[in-house]
Amino acid sequence: MASIQYLIDSICSSLTVESLYKLVEIEISKGSLGAFKVDDLIPGIQGADRSLDRESALALAQATVEDLAGRGRLRAESGCFYPVK
Repeated sequence: MASIQYLIDSICSSLTVESLYKLVEIEISKGSLGAFKVDDLIPGIQGADRSLDRESALALAQATVEDLAGRGRLRAESGCFYPVK
């Protein structure tokens, strides 16, 4: 998967890497276990940058969770992502 910043630049999004991380934190805070699916991030991403279509928002969501999982901040299990405490 391409880097988050590369995707942001290539689709000319007004979002930042930090704002995408913040959207993940918001999604984590919604659930009792902090679990969420990639698709759960799409409304927040599209709300923050209304110019994005669903596919672009999904690409950003996937790149963000993969980046955070690679950094050891999220873990994937059965299609869901959980915060690593």
